Amino acid sequence: MISIKNLYKKFDSKIIYEDLSIDIEEGEKLVIIGQSGVGKSVLLKHIVGLIKPDSGTVSIDGTDLGKIGVSALFRQRKKFGFVFQGGALFDSMSVAENVALPLREHTKMTFTGAMEKVSEKLEMVGLKGCENLETAELSGGMRKRVAIARAIIMEPAYILYDEPTTGLDPILAEHINELIVDLNARLNITSIVVTHDISSAYTIASRIAMLYQGKIIHSGSPQDTKKSNNPYLLQFLQGKSEGPIDTN
Repeated sequence: MISIKNLYKKFDSKIIYEDLSIDIEEGEKLVIIGQSGVGKSVLLKHIVGLIKPDSGTVSIDGTDLGKIGVSALFRQRKKFGFVFQGGALFDSMSVAENVALPLREHTKMTFTGAMEKVSEKLEMVGLKGCENLETAELSGGMRKRVAIARAIIMEPAYILYDEPTTGLDPILAEHINELIVDLNARLNITSIVVTHDISSAYTIASRIAMLYQGKIIHSGSPQDTKKSNNPYLLQFLQGKSEGPIDTN
């Protein structure tokens, strides 16, 4: 379980979070929505301890990240897989080398054992037999799948997705959405997805949370979200920056 309590963060004079609180339950598929620049991706970095709050707490399975040392923080981070917005693949490496990178850095697994695990994870994301491809040969959708395979290679308890469908056409985006849902069930993990794509949110989420002006202003199922009369949520869902809001 991830528990964020009374989070406050400011960069220079800009307040990013002001008394933000949210709990994320085991096995959940939480989608965090909100406009660009509200701090969705920054929240993921707080969850893995890459950024420290000015005040408030971020706790992972009961451990307050602000009260542990560097070694303990690294151990906590091993519970997470992270899918970066652009994939963050290394163009100088093959698909297999990219996926195997966490194993090389954090385990003493043999080359044969690592390659077996790489093949297993690539098959799970629909890329069976693609181990020797170069990253330059990959389509946008394939790059996303390789990034996801790398995120699950260490068998994490949590996977964080930062805008996983950015740059994809609607059909490829839907395939990635379905893959996220499938992996959440097959691997019995907790998924936290940051997106501004409400269609993806409805497909993926067991719960949708909206971040606005430094706080979570809505948290509920996709059905609850569709029925909400929160004016800021409605404005976002309808893609309006100002003007009248349709509440019907």
